[in-house]
Amino acid sequence: MDVKIENKDTKILSGGELCYVDSITELCQRVEIACTVTKGSFVYDTQLGSEKADFDPKDERLKEKLAMIFKEATIDIPCTDLSVLEVYEKDGEYFAKIEIVNGIDIIVTEVNIDAKLRRNT
Repeated sequence: MDVKIENKDTKILSGGELCYVDSITELCQRVEIACTVTKGSFVYDTQLGSEKADFDPKDERLKEKLAMIFKEATIDIPCTDLSVLEVYEKDGEYFAKIEIVNGIDIIVTEVNIDAKLRRNT
């Protein structure tokens, strides 16, 4: 069980208590944070995250490169597999749609990679 992070802060319920997530939702949140934050910048766990890198959004191997970075960032998170399904631009920012497989559970989520994806123009 983990505290739910929403809008870069812990989520507080109307009664003032913390909101918690568990199971596949917890796993998904942990993977999203690890893939989104720059290593050392997450205040609750400075070892979490990935190194900043420069990428060309037109690189035909971008999905594979991001998958390697994401796998390294999530090495300590107990999921059996992670893959990047697609990389796309939305409202001027870049996102990666990722698939997380944990046993029989499969979840697809998106992460904003704009901080890691530097346009080489």
